Parts: sequence; structure tokens; C-alpha cells
Amino acid sequence: MTDQNQPSNDNDMLSSPPYTDGIHEPVINSGDGGNSADCDHRSVQAQLKEPPNTNENQPVDPPNSQATMDLLARVRGLYRLLDLINEQGTGGIVDKIIISQGSIKQFANNVQPDSYRSETQTDFHALDKHSIKPLGLYGSITSIVDFLHKLERIDHETQTLLVAPRDEQSGVTRPSLRPGLYLLDASEVNPGLVFIIFWPEDGTWLDSSVSSVARNRVTFMRYLTKLCDQIVCLISDEHSQNLVWKDDSPYASRSEDEDEEPDSLDAFDRVYTFSVEQTNEEEETVSAKKGFTLTYSSIKVNTEIDSEFPEDISPNVLQTQLLVGDIAQALLSIQFVPSRTQTKNVDEAWWPRALESEISAKSSPNLIISDTVDHDGLRILLDNGLKGRIGDLEKIWREQRSLDIKKLEQDRKDEKSKHQKFVNDQVTILKASFPLYIVARVMELFPILKAHEEDLIRAAMNKKLGENVEFDLQIESAKVESLLQSHRNILAPKVEKIEAEIKTLESGHKERYDSLKRRILLVEDAIQNGDGLTDHDIQRLVDMIQSDKDCSNEFLAITRKGEDGENKSTLAAVKDAVTTHINAGLDVMKKAVGVTPTAEGNLPSLSPIDDVSFATKLEDLEASRPVFDGAIAEVKIQMVTALAKKFNRFKPVPDEIGRELQSLLDSKVKQEFDKRKDEEANMAWKSLKQQIQAHLVAQSTDSRASFSIHHVSREDRWNFSRFRVKGTRSSQTKPGLIHCIIPLETREEDLRRSADNSDHVFRPVFRQYLPPKFILPFGSTIKFVKLIGKDRCLVVVWDGLMYQITLDRVDNLAHSIETGTAGKKLYPERIGEHPCFAVDETKRLFAVVATGNGSMQLHVFSYDNDANTVVLRGGPINLTKWWPSGLPTIYHAIFVSGTEEILLIDDTGDARIFSLITENFRPSTLKIVGNVTAAFSSTDGACLFVIVDSAPAESKEKDLRIKCFHWASFGINDGHEIPWPGDCSSSAQVAVSSLGHRRISHLIFLDLEEGQCQSLLLQITCKSSDFSFRSSKKGNFVDGTSSSSVNNCLLDCHADVWTRYPVYPVIRRETTEAAVHQPRSILFISGSSLPRFASYFANIIRDFEKKTRKPTKGALKRIKVEASAEWDPLSYQLSVSDLQLGDWLVGLFCLIPIHLAVTDSNRFIPLKDGIINPEFERSLLGANVAQISDSLSFGWYESIFSSYSAKKPVRVVTSMGMRTIAILQVVYAFIGEQSVGKSFALNHFVDTSFAGSAMRCTEGVWLSVTPTRDYLLVAMDFEGVHSIERSAQEDTLLVLLNAAISNFVIFRNNFAFSRDIAGLFTSFQSSATVLDPAANPQLFNSTLGIIIKDVIDSDAKEIVNEFQQKFQQIVQQERGDNFISKLHKGKLDIIPWPVIESSRFYELFAALKIRLDRQSVTHHHAANFLSTLKMLMAKLKANDWGALDQNLAIQRANHLSAHLAVALAFGTIDHINGEPLKDLETDEAFDMAPEQPLLFIDAASNLLDPGTYTIALCLMRIRQSFPRLMSRYQMAETDFVEALRAHINETIERRIQDVKNWLLINTVRFGEKAEISALFREFENMAKELRLAALLCASKCSSCGLLCLEHNQHQGDHDCKTTHKCANLCGFVDQHESDIPGCGMPAGHDGRHVCKPNVHLCGLECHLNPREGCLEACSKPTGHSSDEPHTCAATIHACGKPCSLVTSDRKVICRRTCVLDCNRPHERHCCERPLTCPVKCQLCSSFCSIGDHFHALDEQAVHLCGHQHACQRECQHPGILGSIQSTNLPSIPKRPVAYRASSQSRRVKSGTREITCIPSILRLFIIARSVAGNVATTVHCL
Repeated sequence: MTDQNQPSNDNDMLSSPPYTDGIHEPVINSGDGGNSADCDHRSVQAQLKEPPNTNENQPVDPPNSQATMDLLARVRGLYRLLDLINEQGTGGIVDKIIISQGSIKQFANNVQPDSYRSETQTDFHALDKHSIKPLGLYGSITSIVDFLHKLERIDHETQTLLVAPRDEQSGVTRPSLRPGLYLLDASEVNPGLVFIIFWPEDGTWLDSSVSSVARNRVTFMRYLTKLCDQIVCLISDEHSQNLVWKDDSPYASRSEDEDEEPDSLDAFDRVYTFSVEQTNEEEETVSAKKGFTLTYSSIKVNTEIDSEFPEDISPNVLQTQLLVGDIAQALLSIQFVPSRTQTKNVDEAWWPRALESEISAKSSPNLIISDTVDHDGLRILLDNGLKGRIGDLEKIWREQRSLDIKKLEQDRKDEKSKHQKFVNDQVTILKASFPLYIVARVMELFPILKAHEEDLIRAAMNKKLGENVEFDLQIESAKVESLLQSHRNILAPKVEKIEAEIKTLESGHKERYDSLKRRILLVEDAIQNGDGLTDHDIQRLVDMIQSDKDCSNEFLAITRKGEDGENKSTLAAVKDAVTTHINAGLDVMKKAVGVTPTAEGNLPSLSPIDDVSFATKLEDLEASRPVFDGAIAEVKIQMVTALAKKFNRFKPVPDEIGRELQSLLDSKVKQEFDKRKDEEANMAWKSLKQQIQAHLVAQSTDSRASFSIHHVSREDRWNFSRFRVKGTRSSQTKPGLIHCIIPLETREEDLRRSADNSDHVFRPVFRQYLPPKFILPFGSTIKFVKLIGKDRCLVVVWDGLMYQITLDRVDNLAHSIETGTAGKKLYPERIGEHPCFAVDETKRLFAVVATGNGSMQLHVFSYDNDANTVVLRGGPINLTKWWPSGLPTIYHAIFVSGTEEILLIDDTGDARIFSLITENFRPSTLKIVGNVTAAFSSTDGACLFVIVDSAPAESKEKDLRIKCFHWASFGINDGHEIPWPGDCSSSAQVAVSSLGHRRISHLIFLDLEEGQCQSLLLQITCKSSDFSFRSSKKGNFVDGTSSSSVNNCLLDCHADVWTRYPVYPVIRRETTEAAVHQPRSILFISGSSLPRFASYFANIIRDFEKKTRKPTKGALKRIKVEASAEWDPLSYQLSVSDLQLGDWLVGLFCLIPIHLAVTDSNRFIPLKDGIINPEFERSLLGANVAQISDSLSFGWYESIFSSYSAKKPVRVVTSMGMRTIAILQVVYAFIGEQSVGKSFALNHFVDTSFAGSAMRCTEGVWLSVTPTRDYLLVAMDFEGVHSIERSAQEDTLLVLLNAAISNFVIFRNNFAFSRDIAGLFTSFQSSATVLDPAANPQLFNSTLGIIIKDVIDSDAKEIVNEFQQKFQQIVQQERGDNFISKLHKGKLDIIPWPVIESSRFYELFAALKIRLDRQSVTHHHAANFLSTLKMLMAKLKANDWGALDQNLAIQRANHLSAHLAVALAFGTIDHINGEPLKDLETDEAFDMAPEQPLLFIDAASNLLDPGTYTIALCLMRIRQSFPRLMSRYQMAETDFVEALRAHINETIERRIQDVKNWLLINTVRFGEKAEISALFREFENMAKELRLAALLCASKCSSCGLLCLEHNQHQGDHDCKTTHKCANLCGFVDQHESDIPGCGMPAGHDGRHVCKPNVHLCGLECHLNPREGCLEACSKPTGHSSDEPHTCAATIHACGKPCSLVTSDRKVICRRTCVLDCNRPHERHCCERPLTCPVKCQLCSSFCSIGDHFHALDEQAVHLCGHQHACQRECQHPGILGSIQSTNLPSIPKRPVAYRASSQSRRVKSGTREITCIPSILRLFIIARSVAGNVATTVHCL
């Protein structure tokens, strides 16, 4: 078990928070002195900073902080490995060694970060990368402290605190270091070196130490020697002087050749003399001696009274009371609590049934649904119990909600229709006005064309010459402008494009317009810049503009007239030369491409000017130079012609605007109505929540318990849903009194010592960690209270109206008192007034004596501890007749212990005994003189004790006397008197109780004034002679008190370890092959007698071997023993074993067994991480078998089984105490009666450490592991069966687990076949009828081995014959149903075992190992064993008696299904930590690529942020991994896309195959089970989804000529995922003198690569622009024929009209545009997805799988995705549910057996026949489906 941080109890009325070990150990004065310390503590008190506590009995409050009291943090580099704590055992307080997980985690993570996440998640393989050199160290405390100081690990203050005395008092007031095993990191001295330090208890190294301390010493030394091969013993000078080397030492040296009897050593310490002594029978006597004295913080007079405490109530009710039973004692601390609101924050995950229970009216009378609960949370609450608390509210709400949704959808349709009509009207207006709007815009841009306005209108309106063209441009334009402005946000791009179209003039044959434009600009420039031109020259130049011939030469002649060659400027000459050179080059180029060169190319170039600016320039010329009028007139005509042609392009614009407007309005409607839908849903849910809140308020009760729920969410785990609930539980408490029960616990050590010595004085302790408490409101008072047994309490509470009798466990008392569920109610009008109560534990009787209505009646009840019930036994007994002269007042009623007689003491002092059997009083009456204040019966039934106040009534002082009367001589004599203790005040409370044994009675005094609790040990003798069996002489090793040595255990402890544990076990722990072991050695550091250490140790070895005859294989003699006076750890060279850290930690963990399960109240209770946790038990409420199994974990063994040693086979040895051993692979079970040496044999067989501290009495099931190189050996120690503390059903549950998991059950038995042993086999027989072995072939594979202990050779055959006959009778009686055949495959071995400490005793262990090795392997992998054991425990917990293999298959399928989406998406099972896919049986990772691409699957979308996990991002990452990505421009685009597709498909298929292999390997063992088949169907569906998510669009990019790399169902423009620019260089290389520029064309263009189209090519706008696919610039040569239209290099110009996928009722299904070539005639417009149907599957959210885009136009079409869909119809087969319900189930479980189906495809409702169809049987088959999408036929088939 691991150590847990104990939570503080802030509301506890006690001022003392819990201690580190959960025990407050009070100061004790036992009366017989204390043991001396094991180290020299002289002068330490003076060195401490705080003053000494001079009063040894003064109670000391515990510290405020646990951390400040632990010195661990003050020692640099020190880590705690094993901790020693106190725990409540079955026999009392016991010491327990636990693993200190927190400290080990810190150490491991310091060495290897993140290697130790928790005790169940430890990466031992990562830790194996680091080596560790463990050097053991033990010895005197002062020497260990000096060692730490030498290493500079502690300061002076810490050094002083470490050596300070650690008795109970100082352990509370001063920081200390708890006893345990520690690791000191010394890697700074030597890499990998660590010191493993045994820090002892006080008194550890005293030879006379108590047995508990001595046992802890041996256990820790066992652990130390198992962890370290080399050990150093540091012995202080004080202890060195106390070492005994004399010849009379128990291990005195003897020569090897000394002639001595073999057993003479045994004679030395094996002879114990006892005698039977008769006690004095002459007189009845009672005497008392001083018992224990202890103090505690609550033992004081409470003088602090709260200001709110009621004045009418006496403060005396707040005083602590003494609470006792026959064998139990406690303090009842009482504290006032004012009215307050108690609030507890709730943040828990509950299974559905647990949630339903928590919000039920019973658990939460006042339920509050907070406003912070969202809709999902409210829905969860409604589905899990809340619906049952609100009547028809939810039903009415759902009906109204359905109407609201229908109205919303109708409103949506109406709004869409309204918008459709609006758009149609607008399109009609646009079609009428848009041409005029274009003309108006032309007039604004080209005012020079004003005279041609009618021509433009006629062209725009398609009017013929002569038709009326009178339109108001301003009005018509305003209509369009208004529409465009009102929707400018979406139409702005369209308007800008129209503007660009208008501004760029073009003619059908632009040669003329371009020529005129160029010539006008040249002439105007020449005139503007010409200096010597005459009017005639100007007119000639202007005439050239309209000339049809080439006038270049003439133009050049005129512009250069007057310039001769001699007068030309240098600049002009250069210009001419360059021009000539360029023109010559152009001529060559034109000839090369087949174009005739023209002289016009020789004209000078001008800066480009756009058409709008050109028109403005024309206006200026027209106004300033009339000479241009003719040319300008012709240009106007050409402009009008060009514009007229553009008007045809604008004809589709109104429809396009209509579509965009329709899309906008549809989107707006969708957005508005989606918002409205959400708002209405929110309002509806809010309304429902408000109605529920109001309803719950109306239902609220006066109960103070309320549960306010703030948040509810779903947590899915492995296909199971739990619900995380956050909120507060509140209760308004009334003013009252908190009663806190603080038990007084006895130590197990005291119990053992008192068995031998009745005069032994106990040293009890108060347990104050989370003491049980309950609250009583004012008006309710406790009239009677008594402890029953060890853990129950009977309380009688008077509330002013009735008496409430409550019997329950102490820890559940508060709930029972508050609810009244465990008790009985008595009314005073029926039983009488002023009742007296009495209890007898032995007879389980409860009596009430009361007087009322002139009569006295005795009511007798019997009570049942198990059922917590109090039942009236017969009618009331009328006692009135016995007092004819008048009824007295009964003050005291006491049962005579062990009889059905009750003593009544009245107000006159008369004491009479009434028999419940004869219903008569005894004739004798005892007259007690004085006021009887209290009366008790001794627990052994011998005496009556009364406390009498003999003082006169008027006296203020008390004269208390203790009188004792023997029941045997009752009324005959005056009894005996015991003096009142002198140090006890007269106000002390008194009680009689026994500690440990009923025969040991104590008078216990609780003295609040003195602040102490003390006792008198009573010694009672009776006339009936008592006999005692006592030791008159003790052997040397019985108690140790007769030993002459003092500190020899520093050396002798090794012999104790060898004696209790194996030296050379048959099966031993083995380290990894990489470990380097050095020879074992022990170095003693002492100041004296150095030469004698080796010889003394040799004598220890020799005497041990002679005495025990254990096989040692020479291991002890090979131990190197050295001694030295000084030791410097920094310089001393010592060969230390070099081990792997992970393997070493595994060895450490395997030393400590873990608690697996307990049984209680006929239930099997599995534990989580070895801890008994009620919260965990409650969390399993409503969980099924798979869920319980998933919740279990085995603490520090979890990572060993599931990861580190997962591949190893497992052998299981089970031992039942009848104790069981389990080994991974074969299971051995050591079963036997108590105290037959099962643990001893188990330890020597499999090298475990059972029966260490706190392991003497096993409770439930414990597990330990012995790792070997070939397999794991699992040892399971079971609680003994046939115990009086366990029911037959609990025995059966334990036997079931034992027999099921074992392969070789070894029953260890005494010499004879006793009746109890026969009963045990009867339990085995009953177990065989509960969990059917035939249905669980992997279980019940054991051979039963019967070991008969202590058999000499001569008796062996006779004993075997006796057992053979007994088993023959069982087989003949049970026939084929005998347990040997059912549970053990019919195999049984009988093994007569030799006497212990004989040589053959240990030899037979080797024979067992051979027998074990012959067994077949049943658990091939540790991980498989882990899952099997968990599932088996879960089945026992849930009372599920079905086949285990079915449960395992369901669990495995659920586990794989829960990780399936992650595995497909990420290639791991943990996307956060990157844990690879593994074989769950061996924990072996699959061989997969180190870098796994992220793939998209919708089921994994909730694992990452929405923006980081999309189809587009996943495709992008796959593209980035494509090795040929950068070669895209060097290959054909289609080849590139096909290669990319192949890469994507390969990636997808590789992932699918990896996951499929993962599923196959992890399910192959389960065969063709329905759950496995369902899992693979789920996998196939997800794999198909994965493939569909990786399909590429491959349509042409919207911005270039490459293909789209988006997903084929993407929205928006097509994107090739490039810059859309061609990456090649310009193809006209010879026209570039230096660096060749890049191509300026779009990527993927056709034709040659051109840097600038207007430089090398025509470059004018393509006449098909802006159709989709157009490259805009003409790719024809410059000056191509005017008859040829300007055409770009694109091969396809998309049609651009809407896709024809529109239904007959005009419902648009596809909103994309046609991508067919506009130059090719086509009747049906089709978008870029001709082979995909855009309609979703009718059964799911996937798209239709029909490969026809127009499949939806068929009115009979059926849209199916092609996936398999689970049929949701009710199964029509009668099935087996009826037979299941009628089956006679085993009678073992008291609750109904719940048959649960964990698969999602199966649903069973108890009491009905509603079962959902199983998909593997009932499937949907597609019989026929045409390619065009004809109707598919569906058939339901069984």
C-alpha cells in the first residue's frame, strides 16, 4: 500500500489535526519503566533550542503542519523509500511498512524527467538507461548522523534533532525522521552511487527490544540485504563497548572438529519449561494494581463557552465523557456548534446509476439546478433521474418545442420565398435598366461620345435603327445604382469588374482602333515637340492618321526634315542607331514566327495611355486643334463600335447579380434563422430550466439537506459515459452538540504479551484521525451509550417525544442517528417514564426498565450486529407485583455478564437480581449503604462493581469508595473494597472494561480536572478454582530479557533474517543481464575489537547452518566480512554492484505486497491501488463488469505487469490460510489452517516477504511478485477461510478467486484429516457450482496438491492412505460434480512434508518447483494476466457468473474502440504523449514510421482545437511529406497530381493496415465474437471515412492553370496551393541581354513562357475574359491579323452558367457554375464534380456514393453512402431473454444478477423483450442500384 496524504479535518471540533501516521500516541506511564534508547542521548536536551518539557504526563498538541515535523526535507539528497506507519489491524494497532511513492517519484524524475508520472504509470525502461550503485548502511543512530554530517548533508540544528530522543512526547513536539528505508544520492561522490540507509526506531538495537520492534528490525534488514549486495554497519562507541564476545554468548565460537551432538544447539534454546498453577480457591478476592496513565488534548475541563451557547442549558453537557464496552473504550468529546451552513464542494465523476441515486429525492430532498447548468447538462440530468422528479413538465415542454420548431421551419420557408420574389423582381428591373446604366457609365467615362449616345443606347438595348430609344438615362441608372449601393459589400467586386471592362475599349478587329490611337498620339507628340514643322507638314501628318497604308517612312522624313547627317546631335545619332538595331531584331523575330514586318514598327515608342485618358486627350485636341477633327470623328466611331461589342458581355450580369443576391439573402436567412433557432432553443431550455427550478422549489421540504448543481458534463471513457458533476451540498444546521468518538486502541504487541503475562500493563493509544462524530440538536440528549464489540455502538437518544435506539458501526453512526434507519423508536407513554437501560454483549440483549401508570415493566430486546437491528423479545415483563408496598425508583440496571439475569438497584440501595428465564428475583438481596453513583459488571462475569458516595447528603465533599461483590456470593457478604486512587479527583468518571481479553478487566478513570485517563488493573479470584498455564523458565530467545548481551543484535540481526526468510530460495528474484554484481560484503565500522568481527560472524553462520539446516549453497560463507575503526565515505574504495535503476526499483516494489481485495457483508470489494477507499466504492455504483475492471489498478505493480515485464509469462502461486500463492504462468496455492507455517513456506519457495510487519494476520487478498528472467512469479496470500469473522458466502467468493486463478493449489494441512479441513473442501465444492469452469476454459486449470506437514518417513504411507480414502468418499458421493474434477481437472497430489528444520524440509521445495515447471503455461503474458485478474475480480464484485472470456472480449473491444479514432488519426493511442500502438498482451510497440502524419477523421475532431484539425490542414501535412513536391513544375500537372494521389493513398492505406494489424493482434485470442465483429465493422466504416477525407478535388485552379489540391468536397474557389505564378524562365531567351526574367504568366499556362505578354506577344485582353480559366492576355504574336480575335493560351474557357442540378420545383441543389468549355455546345451545365452526388446519405451524414452528379434529379433516387448501418428496429426473434430470466441462478449472491451487454449494438431491458437488433445478424443489404441512381432495394434479412 502506498502512503497517502491525510486530509485535514477543518470542521473537526478537536484541535488536533492528524499526525503523519494517523495515530496520536499519548504520553504513557506504564508503571514498569521504559526501555533505554539505542543511542547516547545525554546532553541532547540541553542542545535543543526549545526548553525541555519537565512534565512527562503533560499532553502535547500535535503540530500545525506535517511538513515541519518531518526532517526529510532538511537532509540534502535524501529520499524516503519505505515508511513505517501504524495501522488498525484485526488484533489492534500494528506497524506497517509502505512505499513512499511521493519521495520515490521525486528521485526518479530527477534522474530521468517524466519517467515516474504516478505509481501506476512508471517508465522503468527509461530508468534502466541509468545505473545505480546501491550501498547499504545501517547501525547506531549517532553514527549515521555523523556520517550525514561528514557528507555535509545536514546542518548542526538538524544533526541535534536527529539524535534527540524519539519517545511519544518528543515525537510530537519536535521534528523527527520517521523510521524506514532511505536513499541518499551520492552521485557527486561517485557517479551512480547511492546509500540505502536503514533509519531505525528507538530501541531497535537493544537485544531486549519488544517483539514488534524486533520484527521491524528483521523486516527492514531483509529489505536492505535484498536491495544491496554491499553493506556497511556503523557502530557507535557506546554500542561497541556493549558488544559481548564472551564464550557463553549464544554464538560462542566452537571448533569444527568438536564432538558434539547434532541437536545440542537446539537444546540450548529450544527447551521451555511451563507449569500449571492453581489459584487460591479459599477466598474470593479482588485486588488492583496501577495500570496505564495517559493524557490527551480532549481530556480537560471545558471552560471555553461559546457566546451563542444557550443560557438555559448547563455547560456541563460539553464535558468529555468516558465511553466503554466490554472490550472497547473511547472518549466521547462534546462541543457546541452554533447554527451554520455547512457546504461541501462536489466535483466527482459518476456513472449513470450513481448520478440517478445522487439526485434522487432520498439523497437530495432539496435539489437546486443552478443557472450555470447548460442545456447539455440539463439534458444529462433529465436522462438520469431528474425526469422522475418533475412530473409531466418535460413531456409538455417537448410537445411545445416540437410545435415551435415546425413554426420556425415554416417561417424560414416563407422568408426564403419572400426573398426569392424580391430577387426575381430586382433581376427584372436590372435586365431592363442595366444596359442603360452601362451607357450612363460610358457617358461619364467618355463624355466625348455624347453625340453618339443614341447609338450606344440602341446597341445596349438591341434596338434597330429607327426604333424609339428615348430613355431617361439618369432615372434608369439610378435604379441600378441604388441596388448596387444597397448591396455594395457583396457586389463591389462585380461593380469593379464592370468598371474595368468599360474602361478598356476593344473592337472586334482592334487593328484600326489601335492604329488610329497610336497614330494620333504619335502625330500629337510630333507636333507638340517639333520645332520646325510648317502648317503643311502638320496637315500631312494629320492626314497620315486615317491613311490605310504604312506611312512610317514619310512620318520619319517629315519629323526629321532640316536635320542632315552633319548637324545631327550625338544623342539623335545614337537614338537612330539603337532604333535601327531594335527594328532589325524585331523583323527577324516576326519572320521567324511567320509575320511580315512592317515599317510601322520603326516608329518611336510612346508611354502607354489608357482609353479613358485617351478620350480626355481627344477632347482637348478637338477643342485646340481642329485639324484633328476628321481623325477624331473616326476614332469616336471605332470607340462606339468597341463599346457596342462589350454590351453583349454584360447581358448575363443581371442574372449573376441575382444569383449573388439570392445567395446573400439565403445566407442571411440561414444566419438569422439559425440564430433565431439557437435563441429559441436557449429560451426554451431556459424556460424549461426555470419551470424545473420552480417545480423543485415547490417540492422542497423542511430538510436542511440541499444539493445545488452548478455544472454537468459528459466524460466518455472507452465507450462508457460518466458524468462530471460540480456543485455544492449544503445544510443549515441547527444549534447543537457535536459528539465525537475517539477510540482507544490497543497494540497488537500488548495483546501478545498479555496472553503470557496477565499482569502486563497495556500501553493503549487514542486514534484521532478523522474520528467518527454525529450532531444532536438542542432538545435531544443521549440517555445511554455503549460500545458493542470493536466497531459498533448502541446509542439511546431522547428528543423530547420519544427514545430513538440506534445500533450501527461507529463510522456510520452519524448517518443512522440523523436518518433513524438503524434502530428502534420507543415512546414513554408505552414503556414508562425514567427508563434505565442495560446491555449484555455476550447474550446480545438490551433491556429497558421503566415505571409508568403505577406499574414497573421490563422490556427485553435482542440485537443483531450484522443487521444493525434491535428486536423486541416477547412482551413486557410486569415487575409491579414484587413491590406491593409501593414502587421504588430504579437508578441502575446491569446485566450479569454472560447470563440472562439483570441486576436492579433502586433508590433505597437495594440490589436484586431478576432472571429473565424464570421471571423471578433471586431470594438474596444486597443492601448497599450510601449513594450508588455507578454500577458495572466485570467483563468476565465474575463481579459487580459499584461506586458509592458514603458522604452525608448535606456534605459538599464526596467520599467515594469502590466496592466489589462476587456474583457467586451475591448478598452473602459485604464484598471487597478497592481504594480510590489518590491522584484521581472525586469528579472523575469511572467505568469497567477489558483490554485485550475479557479476563483482563480494568477500572478506568477519566479525570478531567487532572487532565488524564488512568486505570487500575483488576486481579479477581473466585472460589471456583482457576488454573493458569505459565512459563517457569524461558529459553534464551523467548523474550530476550534474560540475555546477557545488550546490542549484539547489530550483528545477530543477519541470523534473524536468515532464519525467518530464505537464504537461497528455490525460485529467487533475478536481475537483468546487464547488472554487474560484486561479491557480497559487510563492513563493520567500530572503535574496538576489530579482529573479532570476522570470527563472530563466521560463528553466526556456522551455528545458523547447524541449527536450521537450511540450504545456503555456500552463499553465507562467501560473504566478505571486514572491520575498520574509521571510514571515510568520500575516499574509501569499495566495490559496489552496478545495477540498472529501473530493474532495481522493480525489485524494491516487489518486496512490498499490495492489498487487492477484502470481503465484507457478503460482498467482494476490490481495492484500487491497495487502499480501502469508500469514495472509490461509491464510484462503482451502477458500473458494469467492464467498467469495474477498467477502474481497478494494482498500484506499483501496474506498470510492471502492463509495461516493464508485459512480455513475460506468469506463474501464480496462491495461499489461503488456508493461504494461497500465485505464480505467473502456473498458480500454486498454499492453503491450510491457521498457524501451519504457510507464509514461512511461501517465502522459502518463491522468495517473497509475507509475514513481515503488519502481515501476521491476512485480511482479504494480498499480492506480491518475484521477477525472474524467464517469468514473473506472482504470490497471492488469501485470508483464511472458515473464520468466525467471515460468512460462508464470503468464504466462497475468496475460494472462487483462488481456485479460478491458480494452476497448482497446494493445501497445507496438519497430520490428520480434520473435520474443519473437510468443511473447507465443502466450500470448494460449493464454489464449483457458482462460476462454471466449463464456461471459463482459461480458468480452473490447477492441480490440487495436499501437503501434510510434519510427517516422518515411517508414517508417510499410512497418512497418504488415510487421505486417499477420504477423497475417495468425496468422489463417490459427488460423482462427476466433485470439486477435484471441476476445479482441478481431476488432478490431485498428496505430499507428506518432513518436519521443519530437518534437511529434507527444504529439499522438497525443489520438488515442488519441478512439479510447477511441468505445468502448462496458462498466462502467456503478464499484461494478459493483469486483465484476466482484474476482470475476474470485477465479476466477483458484480456477481456476474457468466463466461470470463465474453467479459474480456467486451472489455477488449471497448478499449480498442475507444482508441480507434485516435489510432487512425494520429497513428498512436495517446495523441498527447505519442504512445505507439502496442500489443496489449506484451506491451510491445508496433514497428511503425517514427513520424506519423495527421489524418482526418471526424470522430477525432473533439480531441484538438477546431482550427487546428481540419481536412485541409491534414492534407497539407501529407503534401509536405510528398518527396516530389518540389518537382511539380518539372513534370506534367496531371502526372504530379496522380503521383500525389498515390502518395496520399499509400499513406492512408499504410495507416489503415497498421491499425488493422493492431486490431487483429489484440483480438485474435477472442475469435469470432459479436463484439469483435462489431469492432471491425466500426473500423471499416472509419477507414472508409479516412479514405474519403483524403480525396483530392483535381479541378482547375481558379487563379491559374494548375489543378486544385483541396479536398474534393471543399467549399469556395479551387486552389492549387501555389503562388499561381509560373516558376519557369521566360522562353524568349535571345531577346534578353543579361539575366533572363521569370515567366509572368499564370502557373500551368499553355504555350511558351513569357516574362511580359505585351513585350513578346500581343498581350491584349483575351476576348473570352473574364470566363473562368481565361489567362486574360492574348498569346498571339504582336500585330497578328485583325480578323483573328485576341485569344489567351488557355485551352478551356468555362461556360460559367449555373449548374443544372436544380429540381423541378426550382430547388437549387448545387450552386457551383458550369466548367464545360463555352466554345463547345452543351445542353446541361455541369460543375467540376460530375462524378459525385452532392446529396447526403439518408441514414447518416456521409455523402451519397452514386457516381452521378445528377443522381438527385431522379425523383425515385435513394441516396446511400455505401457504409453498413446498424438496424435500429426491434428484434423480432423471440430470443433467449425469457430463458435468462427463468434460469435458476446460483444462490450465492443476495442481490439480483445483472446481465449487462456492454456493446453499443445491444440493449437489454429487464422485464421486457426489447432488444436492439444485433448488426452482425441483421444487416442492410443493397440488392440493386443502377449507375444512374435508380431506386435501391433494401431487404431486412435474418
